Amino acid sequence: MSALIIGRDRLIPLQRACAALELSRATLYRHLKPKTRAPATTRRRSGRRLSDAERQAVLEVLHEPRFADQPPLQVYAKLLDEGRYLCSVRTMHRLLADVGESGERRLQRAKTHHPVPRLVADAPNVVWSWDITKLATWARGVFLSLYVVLDLYSRYVVAWMVAGRENSALAKQLLAEAITRHGIEPGRLRVHQDRGAPMTAHGFLDLLAELGVDPSHSRPRVSNDNAFSEAQFKTLKYQPDFPGRFRDVEHARAWCAEFFTGTTIITSTRVWRCSPRPMCSMVASKISSPCVKQGSMLRMPHIRSASSVGDQKLRDRPRSSPSTRCSRRCHWSVPARYSRTTIPRRQLQLDFRPPVSQIY
Repeated sequence: MSALIIGRDRLIPLQRACAALELSRATLYRHLKPKTRAPATTRRRSGRRLSDAERQAVLEVLHEPRFADQPPLQVYAKLLDEGRYLCSVRTMHRLLADVGESGERRLQRAKTHHPVPRLVADAPNVVWSWDITKLATWARGVFLSLYVVLDLYSRYVVAWMVAGRENSALAKQLLAEAITRHGIEPGRLRVHQDRGAPMTAHGFLDLLAELGVDPSHSRPRVSNDNAFSEAQFKTLKYQPDFPGRFRDVEHARAWCAEFFTGTTIITSTRVWRCSPRPMCSMVASKISSPCVKQGSMLRMPHIRSASSVGDQKLRDRPRSSPSTRCSRRCHWSVPARYSRTTIPRRQLQLDFRPPVSQIY
């Protein structure tokens, strides 16, 4: 393009030629008169520079076994204590940089790669996930510890405990009793947890090894590798009747016992009390259509049989009637016109044992 402008008719002004070709005149001038760079010159050596023999002597001192893992500042100070002066600290850094040794001189731990934990549960009591959460009390700065062991396949709470402290001894006793009560065979179960102090304690890991349980841990500084336990804690703490703060340990145990038993009674505020879905092996003798897995709750589309007036009304209701749902998006639903009716507990036949509840 610059050649076209250079070879144009002299009667055509340069400005119009550049405007017709949409070329800046500054670009044209830069092409016509390119800048010439001065030839690279070597830096003149300073008269105070160390000779090659002196530089090699300093490197030999820095490579001595007693100074091999120390920074130049410490080497410089120790040499002054011995009455020796070789060069300044900055010169030592410069000499190490010339030979490619300007980094950390101490032994460093090699970087380890932690793979993403991937667990598959195709049956109950194959993978358990457990964690500890804090429950606030009325006393400022005083918290209770809630231990919850969750089955990954069914989201069923197999064991829980409320204690005034958090340590590995309580976790060992809770897991040991839960594994014994459910009859877990060695080599069948995997327990997933995060990297808290009770989960990484040597005593706790030794117990799992004795029971034939394979431990699994979250990655360091990753908050969502134990998502199922965290979601269960959010379900618990976002219940409409969650007190927020408890009077004492007995109050917390009483509320958690009522929550984990899974009572489904409609209150005057038109909400349901929900618990994690029990899906181990459910005999749907009371349900006309199979239960649908959705979220972390259990959805019951329609009730087959009834034993009370309230259930009779629920059975005869049309399927398209509006329903009142819990504010926490649980999937138990009731007709809006019968939302104030007290419904008895659903008699679901389950083939697993009730959760282990230990109190300390």
